[in-house]
Amino acid sequence: MDGSRWCSRSLRFAAPALALVLLLAFLAPDGARAGVVLDQNHDNVPAPDSFTTGPVDRAQSYTASVTGTLDSVELLINKTGNDRSLIVEIRATLAGPPLGTVNLPPASIPPISNGFLNVDFSSFGIPQVAGTTYFIIMDSGPGSFFSVNLLGTFVGDYYPAGVGYQTATTALPWNAGVADYGFRTYVSTPTVPSLYRPLVGVLALFLIGTTWVMLRGASSATRAAG
Repeated sequence: MDGSRWCSRSLRFAAPALALVLLLAFLAPDGARAGVVLDQNHDNVPAPDSFTTGPVDRAQSYTASVTGTLDSVELLINKTGNDRSLIVEIRATLAGPPLGTVNLPPASIPPISNGFLNVDFSSFGIPQVAGTTYFIIMDSGPGSFFSVNLLGTFVGDYYPAGVGYQTATTALPWNAGVADYGFRTYVSTPTVPSLYRPLVGVLALFLIGTTWVMLRGASSATRAAG
């Protein structure tokens, strides 16, 4: 078999396979091509201070460095009781409406001692834009003041990309610079930018069309030779 016939035959089998792979990549849902990465964090808290969530609302701002969709937030807490829920919101401004709210009943909060509690925000589709400031709002329902405590650093600016706040539940405004609370944010980012999807689709269609023309030409040549 000469080289040209071998290349033609190889391409005849390879082109449909490559086209199929490209089509699957084009049709795959965004979640199948997304990866979750750690974005912001203040978890270097060697001797954490404890802050109650009962008598006051607390907030922590952060500046995103990754563009994508917020997947989850982790809060550094200490749970000492089982009679107080924890309400966590994400806001674009401190006093603005929530972009997403998660209400964790007491039974859903595991017994954590100076550890991180994961709060899932993946169902809200909250956009995260690099360089933009967002706010984590933390409150709790009725119960013992010390049932769920946030942990953080009272002295020193351990997280320069954000500010801790607090306010009485019946009064405004928020007071800034109280503490930096321990937290982590995780962002879901597409591994294939959506801009490339049309290009992938066009390339797949081109390969399918090229393969069809080659097969039709080969069939015609076979008939002519016969």
